Amino acid sequence: KVAGREVLVLSNRGRELLVGEKIKPAALAAAWQKRVGDYLIENLGDDFPLVEKIQIRFDNGLLLIECSLSLLSRNTMSFILEPLSDTEAVIAGLGSGMGETIRVLTVNGREVLSYSGYLLRKK
Repeated sequence: KVAGREVLVLSNRGRELLVGEKIKPAALAAAWQKRVGDYLIENLGDDFPLVEKIQIRFDNGLLLIECSLSLLSRNTMSFILEPLSDTEAVIAGLGSGMGETIRVLTVNGREVLSYSGYLLRKK
């Protein structure tokens, strides 16, 4: 355990490497249940579309956000979302890109998810 978190550490020749964190499944609040589905980036503008597909789904007690990156590969990347409230969730885990926040906003009367400057609208 490190800082109250259960982590997996690889030890080799006196060196330690943080490999992962145990995320416990949990019940999903109704507000997040309604957000399960496919999403589009609403404000892409002139940016190059790095992400082809964005989906939020609930599987085995974990809320997941999945995306496929058009430039890097056709594989799907999955990240666990940990809701903090009905309007905020963080990308669970340790390491680069983890701990970032996804916020729920109302824009022009519609609910969108805000992440890294982009607005995600449910299809």
